[in-house]
Amino acid sequence: MKQENTRKGIAAIVASAFGFALMAFFVRLCDDFGGPVNCFQKSFFRNIIALAIAFAIFAREDTSVRRGPAGAREWGLLFMRAIFGGVGIFGNFYALSRIPIGEAMTLNKMAPFFTVVFTALFLKERVTLRQILCLAIAFTGAMLVMKPGFQGEATFATICALGGGLGAGIAYTCVRELGVLGVNGAYIVLFFSAFSTIVTIPVMFMLGFDPMTPVQFLIMTGAGIGAAIGQFGVTAAYRYAQPRKIAVFDYTNIIFTSLFGFMFFGQIPDALSVAGFLLIVAASVQTSSNTLTRFARSLLSGAFFLTYGLFALPFAALLPAIPKRLARSLVRIFYRLFVANARLTGLYSVRIDPESRKNLASLKGAIVVMNHVSLIDICVLMAHLPDSVCIAKASARRNPFLGAVVSRLFIANDIDAGSTLEETRSYLSRGVNVIVFPQGTRGGKTFHRGAARLALDSKAPLAAVHVEYDPVVLAKGQPWSDVGNRTIRIDLEWRGFVDASGENSRPNAVRITDAIARAIG
Repeated sequence: MKQENTRKGIAAIVASAFGFALMAFFVRLCDDFGGPVNCFQKSFFRNIIALAIAFAIFAREDTSVRRGPAGAREWGLLFMRAIFGGVGIFGNFYALSRIPIGEAMTLNKMAPFFTVVFTALFLKERVTLRQILCLAIAFTGAMLVMKPGFQGEATFATICALGGGLGAGIAYTCVRELGVLGVNGAYIVLFFSAFSTIVTIPVMFMLGFDPMTPVQFLIMTGAGIGAAIGQFGVTAAYRYAQPRKIAVFDYTNIIFTSLFGFMFFGQIPDALSVAGFLLIVAASVQTSSNTLTRFARSLLSGAFFLTYGLFALPFAALLPAIPKRLARSLVRIFYRLFVANARLTGLYSVRIDPESRKNLASLKGAIVVMNHVSLIDICVLMAHLPDSVCIAKASARRNPFLGAVVSRLFIANDIDAGSTLEETRSYLSRGVNVIVFPQGTRGGKTFHRGAARLALDSKAPLAAVHVEYDPVVLAKGQPWSDVGNRTIRIDLEWRGFVDASGENSRPNAVRITDAIARAIG
């Protein structure tokens, strides 16, 4: 039953995220179909539509479930929810008219973190040191989105968006406690919408009512419908489950709003904003329970690989104009950044002991063999290996992001053996390390004799490296989204040199291949 409630909470909060994204889209769209409309006036129309929908739902409910507040504590929580929820709306609406909707809603989505903090402080729900550290990471992400200079209207708008997130965080804490106390969800939404509508009326006319076109009225009706979906969704979500268990799924809102901003307003976030988005999402992943982080980690993994793939495209286009040695150095730096940022986001953590690091760093003109477990084996190894290339299979050249890099810098194994051997000798003679995966494919059961033949022919040293994943990711046939529910530990270990002496004969190749299998299998 507890797990079932958590699932309902997840479904409700994703629906809420879409509803609020829809609301943000219509609020931003409003000013494009007439004169500018102040945030209090927008709030009024948003609230009165939501009030009508909430009243209709409340009126249709069975009288036995119309549980309103019964005492001073519940009334106090209801008023706090309305007051701070109103602050959240005003801050968010002001920001939506002045900065890109993806950035405004991202900052507003600091609310789940504030909710975790406030439920821990006031409702005594358990919160860990890890979750507190994630709050700090999220705040750093918010600063990257804001890029504060503390001057000008845009900076004030970003501060308002962040303040809106704070107000919403307090409001959701009240919703959580009201749900625990048994107050009806429709009643909570109805009271909030009525309170916000009444409070907005005098302020709206004090500031002066901005004339609205018929299209703007229709647009704000859409905003009210989106807000109603969001309100009912978030109220149901926090009634079903603890914020720390479902808060991560509220960040699907960033995806919805960013897509709306890109498709309808041509708003493309800059690099710092994208980094801020990723930090906030990464922090939200880390605050969730182990069971529920799988979905969020899958989204993060997809965004992570897409980001690096897009970075690779302009690099690949420049490859023909870059000397190969410089290009190999840049690839190594690229993979080192990949590993470092994967650790920062909590996706992967590569561990290598000092002795292994020292031995790998000293290699020059060696054939390096390693077991092949995952698609990112090459990234992990080349990040810790000096000047190196890899013998790659033909299918790697068809990769839409890295195909050009593979074609330009790696050795193809689908040409004749003589050409492969000649190219390998050329690299080894110049002190470049050549990486070979003897299994041929990820998780292959057979160790092929190609590496042994290359070592016997070139007389180059043959070094063995072992990699291990816990849990295994990006294996053969494994979906890219299957990245587990915790940071993936990758252990890279030096296994010494393999004796590759003797003449280039079949018995020697078999002997060396067996030795490789024992060293790295």
